[in-house]
Amino acid sequence: MPCFTVPELPESARGGSGLLPATAVAELRDWLLHHAGDPAARAVAAGRTAAGALASLRSRVSGLAGAAAAQHAAALRLMRHIDGAYERSAARVRRQIDDGELLAGEALARWRGFPRDSGGDELLDAFADGLSALLRGAVGDADEEAADAWRLEPGAPECGRADELVAERIDLLARRWRRCLEEIADEELRAAEGGCPLLKPRGSRPCSPPPCWVGGARGARTRRSPAHWARPSRRGCASAASGCWRTA
Repeated sequence: MPCFTVPELPESARGGSGLLPATAVAELRDWLLHHAGDPAARAVAAGRTAAGALASLRSRVSGLAGAAAAQHAAALRLMRHIDGAYERSAARVRRQIDDGELLAGEALARWRGFPRDSGGDELLDAFADGLSALLRGAVGDADEEAADAWRLEPGAPECGRADELVAERIDLLARRWRRCLEEIADEELRAAEGGCPLLKPRGSRPCSPPPCWVGGARGARTRRSPAHWARPSRRGCASAASGCWRTA
């Protein structure tokens, strides 16, 4: 393959137009046009290129394999950071629910006013809103934890965060959970023979003691989370005939 000399002209220097005059590259342009129009020349050029690339693999393949393995390991570490952050956040949410975290704020106010000042629908709505807020906060905490871990990984990109679609999905799941509770209550209410279920109309006579206090000896009842007392049972907290709501 011949060598062509292209002179360095002011046009290609800094501040110039960056384009060389056609006369400076005429010989190289003619040679390229000739070989581009000659099938045999194109085949020879392609063969030389392929042979050179394959010959260089012997010295480069080990380095490429090592780089691919390192890239794969980094991707696995990044995914483990995300999975671990969300698993820990999910465990915290379960503990918070078990500790009665949903019975706070508006839900607590609705509960204290039930059934005189608030109905079962309002109470369940408050629980659904509380669950949605709890989950959105948990997702935000998990994203922040994963982002902090990604910053310690060399060459890692910026960790993505949950967007508005995730928040909308959480709200949808919370509303679906609320509907499931209501459906369970309706089904068991129809099967029960009286009692004082949570979703009785406003003004109904409430059970005593409150449904969220179940188990334990008299005077030492244990507070349970809403998930435990959202289902009716014939085993009431006051008596077997009360039909009070508690865990089945």
